[in-house]
Amino acid sequence: MIFAVRQLQEKCREQNQELHLVFVDLTKAFDTVNRNGLWKILQKFGCPDKLTALIASFHDSMQVRVQENGDSSDPFQEKNGVKQGCVLAPTLFSFLFAAMLLADLRECNRGVYIPFRIDGKFFNLQRLKAKTRAANAPPPTPIIIHNTEIKTVDNFCYLGSTIMSSGSLDVEVMLRIGKASVALGQLTKRFSQDRGIHLSTKIVVYRAMVLSTLLCCCETWTTYRRHIKQLEQFHQRCLRKICGIKCQDRVSNLQVLEKCDLPSIECLITTCQLRWTGHVI
Repeated sequence: MIFAVRQLQEKCREQNQELHLVFVDLTKAFDTVNRNGLWKILQKFGCPDKLTALIASFHDSMQVRVQENGDSSDPFQEKNGVKQGCVLAPTLFSFLFAAMLLADLRECNRGVYIPFRIDGKFFNLQRLKAKTRAANAPPPTPIIIHNTEIKTVDNFCYLGSTIMSSGSLDVEVMLRIGKASVALGQLTKRFSQDRGIHLSTKIVVYRAMVLSTLLCCCETWTTYRRHIKQLEQFHQRCLRKICGIKCQDRVSNLQVLEKCDLPSIECLITTCQLRWTGHVI
C-alpha cells in the first residue's frame, strides 16, 4: 500500500494532476462485518465452497463475554463480525472492503494513468526520464462533505511510513534515523559495549534490530544523494560505536564495512528495491 501511494504521488506530479489522499479510520470495523454477506463475497471471488464452509465453521456458535472492572457477563452468542486477534480477520475484512469499493466505483472512470513498458534494457537510464515536467504544488483545494471541511495536513503517518504532501522523503528519513537511534540506544549498555560478545553476534543483532528499523519500507523510496549521505553517516556511526573505533584511529569507512562484513546503505537499499521489483513483476 505504501508503494502504491508513493507511485501515485510521483505520477500525479509528472502529469500535473491533483491528488487527494483520504485516510479513513474505520471504527469497530471488524465487529460490524455481516458474516452471511462475507461468505457470499468469498464465493464471488472464487474461494472454494469447502474452504468457505471451513472458515464459516470457525465463526458458527461463537460466544462472547463483556468484561468491566474485572467482572464478566454471562456468555451470549455473537452473529456479526470476525474474530479479534485471528490471523484470518484482516484478510477476511480486506475481501469485504474490496467488494464494497468495487461496487461503489464500478461506474467511476477517473484515475491516474500509469504508463509502463517491459521492453528494452533494465538499466537504461534514458527510459526512466519523465515525458512531462512536474509543476510546483498548487494550493490545496478545500474538500467539504456535509458542510464540514475535511482537515488537510502536510504529512501523515500511514502504516508506519510518513507520507508528505510534497512527496519528499526528508521527514521520513529523519524519523527513520531517530527510531533506529532509539533502537541502538536500548542495546548499548547490555550489548554493544559488552566485550564478552563476539563482533559477529553484535552485527547480527544490529541488522535485525537497527537496520530493519532504519530501512523499513525503503523499497518504496525515491532517494536523492543527500538522503543516502544521511543514512550512510548514521550507519557508520553505529558500526564504529559497536566496534569501539574512535575518530583518532583513522579508520576509513570501507575498512569499517569490511571489518563488520556489511555492505553500504546504498547497496542495501538497492538490493531491497531490486527484490521488491521482482515481487511487483
